Amino acid sequence: MKCLSTGFLLILSLASSLVSASNYTLTIENGGTVDETLQVGSIVNLALDSPDINKAIWGNIQIDYDPTMLAARYVDETFNFYGFWAYWWEVPGDSTKCGGGVPYYYTTGGGSDRADAYAAAYGEGIVGPSAYIDNVNGAVRFYHGNYLYTEFYQPLRLGFEVLQTGTTTVTIRSETETVSDWCDFDAVVPTNFTFGAAQ
Repeated sequence: MKCLSTGFLLILSLASSLVSASNYTLTIENGGTVDETLQVGSIVNLALDSPDINKAIWGNIQIDYDPTMLAARYVDETFNFYGFWAYWWEVPGDSTKCGGGVPYYYTTGGGSDRADAYAAAYGEGIVGPSAYIDNVNGAVRFYHGNYLYTEFYQPLRLGFEVLQTGTTTVTIRSETETVSDWCDFDAVVPTNFTFGAAQ
């Protein structure tokens, strides 16, 4: 199971007061923010990335979306590559930390080809959870810790089902902390996406 070592946690704890919020971006996986070919029922992969390359980044992430427009289906880390890692733990589901949702575990056919690879290697439904998905309130919550090496990693893949075509806002809320909670955030980055033609 992926987790930070005790030593790295100590370093992060000492450095947390000196570090400002990390930067994050969200795009359609093949680039851009518009795909007018999508229809109701289509799955669109979004890539969560960061321009903060070649340094440690970590913290609480919440992706907010309109649950009448989109339903989150998976949160898939890369399998055969150094990646943008999410912690595999239950804390993002803790309501006392403003968490919640349904844990997402890797299963064959339950996500993208990345999920299939994890399930084949480690077993069905036992790897994870990489995140908690709350399709009632429109939120995906997880904690991450990464060192993104130039040209040697892949962004996190978030799969959404299009429930209604048109333009909608997906917002990244983040906080660079070693304390895991989703009650407040240091940075809020909204991005407008167009998924299919407007109805």
